[in-house]
Amino acid sequence: YMNLTMFTSIFSVVAGLIIIFNNRLIVSIIPLFIGIVLLINGVYKLQLAYLLKTENEHYWLFELIYSILIVCCGIIFIVNPFKGAQAITEMIGIFIIIYTIFDIISYFVIRKKVKNITVVKRGNIKIIEQKED
Repeated sequence: YMNLTMFTSIFSVVAGLIIIFNNRLIVSIIPLFIGIVLLINGVYKLQLAYLLKTENEHYWLFELIYSILIVCCGIIFIVNPFKGAQAITEMIGIFIIIYTIFDIISYFVIRKKVKNITVVKRGNIKIIEQKED
């Protein structure tokens, strides 16, 4: 256990120093790594789609289309890592916008519900009750 801890600690320090002093290298490697992972995952899902088809599962076509998209994304990340990094940044931006929209909707829904709720303190206990309309 101690040897593993020492190894992972030294590895983490070295990795941290490499990231600090060679951040451009790391930024260029991350999309390539993501591309390899996507490509492997896509090929696995292609096999799964084939298996689903042989088992007469009705959603095999969805799995096939999904796996082809994953393979294509993986190839794009491998062939052009900087385009992949740009795509990741754009997707993060889209997710932030979607998250914010849902957060605003949630705010209005909860605000409407909270108007019908009161907190009554009885001794040291707070009780939440719904107001009668």
